[in-house]
This record gives sequence, C-alpha cells and structure tokens, in this order.
Amino acid sequence: MKPKSRLVQSNQDSLHSDLVPLWKKYKETQFCKTYAAHTRIAFESIREKISNTSQPIILDSGCGVGHSSIWLAEHYPEHWIIGVDKSESRLKKNPYVFKDSPSNLFLIRAELIDFWRLLRENNIGIDRHYIFYPNPWPKKKDVKKRFHAHPVISDLLHLSSYFLLRSNWHIYVLEFAQAVEYWLGIEPEIKALEAIEPVTLFEQKYLASGHPLYELSFSMPLPPRSQHK
Repeated sequence: MKPKSRLVQSNQDSLHSDLVPLWKKYKETQFCKTYAAHTRIAFESIREKISNTSQPIILDSGCGVGHSSIWLAEHYPEHWIIGVDKSESRLKKNPYVFKDSPSNLFLIRAELIDFWRLLRENNIGIDRHYIFYPNPWPKKKDVKKRFHAHPVISDLLHLSSYFLLRSNWHIYVLEFAQAVEYWLGIEPEIKALEAIEPVTLFEQKYLASGHPLYELSFSMPLPPRSQHK
C-alpha cells in the first residue's frame, strides 16, 4: 500500500501581504534575465516544427513526466500540445520515450520563466494554457518563488485566451486569483474538484490521499497575433 501524501504545510494562513507591493514594483521595472541557452534552442526547435501551420497550440507548463500532456493530446487532437518541464530526468520517464508518441505532442526541456517570455516576445499565440499542481513554495519567506509573485507574471497571464490552474493549496489559488484581478482586471472562476479523472500522477496521489483540490480558470480575448512564425 502506497503511503498517503501529506497536506501542504505552511506558516502562512492568509494571502501574502507582499504581493501587491511586488506587482507594483514589477510594473515599474523591467525583467532582463538572460535566456538560458537550452531554452532558446528548445524554443527555436518548436517554432520550426509549427511554423507552417495554423493549428492552435495548447501549452502544458511544468508537465513533469508528461502524463498531463498525453491526456491533453488525446482530448484535443486538433491542437499542437507542447509539454514543458525543466527536468530532463522527469521527461525521460515519459511512457512514450521508447515508442511512438501522439503525433500532435511535443515534450521539451526548458526553463518556464524563459519559455513564457520567448513565446510572448515572438508573438506566438497560445489557445489554451494549463498549469497542473505547480510547486506551491508554501513557506512565507519563499513567496517570490511562486509563479504569481515572479516578475514574469504579466507575461504568463497574457499568453493565452484560456488559462487553467490546479492546486491542492487553497491559499495558492486565492493568491493567483488576486494576481489575475490585479493584472487583467477580471475575476477568474474558482471551484473545488471532487470526483474527477486524474490528469497527472500528483493529482492521482492527492485524490487517493483525500486532499481538497482546487481549480482556477479564466478566458479573455487576446489582440491579433501572428500565427506561428
């Protein structure tokens, strides 16, 4: 019998007070981190593969071993599915490594922070964007490591016309909702998940352990963008 997963433990019991000051700072400054070389190479390889088609793109950020990307490829066969993870060892555990993968699926190793910036900088339109169970960095002092408290939060939120996030830490979801309202001026939908088909191995483990699961989503129109060139 597999051991149950522990609930998220944190010394923070409400929304972090530093979020709005951080976002105000990000609006007044420019994030100029140099792109990681392997991420730029991965981005160029993907852009080359999709350059001659108008097929819509789904981005699976932090895909881990790729179970969620496979699920998306099977449920959205008319889309390109791009699964991105920073860990080469995790990606090598994908069940399709040693056999043919879905023809609409690409799994790449890249730094998400850089990959998101490259997508936006190059005007690559994303139809749907998914982030399943990101590392919540639950310690209060680690708030700036959370995606919604990072300088690239504006790039992240402006990438796609539809966005979905799942987490097993309610505070993380509420903070992300605050970011959506601050940067986009819209109120995302938040709902509790119960009897669902698990999309990732983490989700499967959390469901088996009785964790409360939460989903945040929003849609918004995006300005016209170039197709995938």
